[in-house]
Amino acid sequence: MKTEHFDVLVVGSEPAGMAAALAAAREGRKTALLERYGCLGGGMTSSYVRPFLGSVKNDQIGREIEARITEAQSFCSPVEAAKIVLAEMAHEAGAEVYLQTQAVSAETVDGAAGRRRIRCVHAVSHGKEYAFSTDAYVDASGDGDLAAAAGADFLLGREADGLVQPLSVMFTIEGIDPDTGLVCQHEEDYRDLGDGREYLDLCHKASASGELPASVNIVRLYATGRPGERMVNATQMNRVYPLDRVPLPTRNTSSARRCAGSCCFCRTTSRDLRTSG
Repeated sequence: MKTEHFDVLVVGSEPAGMAAALAAAREGRKTALLERYGCLGGGMTSSYVRPFLGSVKNDQIGREIEARITEAQSFCSPVEAAKIVLAEMAHEAGAEVYLQTQAVSAETVDGAAGRRRIRCVHAVSHGKEYAFSTDAYVDASGDGDLAAAAGADFLLGREADGLVQPLSVMFTIEGIDPDTGLVCQHEEDYRDLGDGREYLDLCHKASASGELPASVNIVRLYATGRPGERMVNATQMNRVYPLDRVPLPTRNTSSARRCAGSCCFCRTTSRDLRTSG
């Protein structure tokens, strides 16, 4: 099997991976970007994960990406705009993109000071195996997959009991009254609805009554930039471990039921707001 050599190899094209690949390629480095899905963006485009986190200053690649996505939203949805923009930026920078390519293992050798170093990364795409070597490996897989495959120590879940963050399915809904301006981004984002009610209180009551699952005591609503549309994060499947061999349909069915419950709650709340307004 032939090994392709690059100056920089980035595994994962989520925002951090995109920034790393663009920075390296713009510096003239021969850069490869591996992405397991059929589009760039990682969770941003494949899982509707927003907003971008980790910004420390305004003149960075992250701000550039955001600005270009915002500009492209004039003719399509934010997620579809991101798919287009990220592909364009990677091409402009000269990075070599490998879509539907999953890094599956790392071959290591003895390095300096008794430490192991990565010799090459093995990846699979459409049943074929490929090998990549490089002077600099960047793990932007989102889960530290490359580091773990190379033998690095890692911790899964919190130290006390190994519990991981609840799994969620992100989705968008339409029909929210644009005049309400209703958004709710976290557990302390209190929103007065203008009629004597408060949004988080409604969420808590819906959870207690069974309208929402007991584990869902908040339906987070994020503005998408499109009038009447909200991105929703509310499924919160607790005590589901990503490494467990749980049949995918089981998880999907449970998530779908929770999505439906969240939609009903949002529809009722939005209708009440229009009525009271």
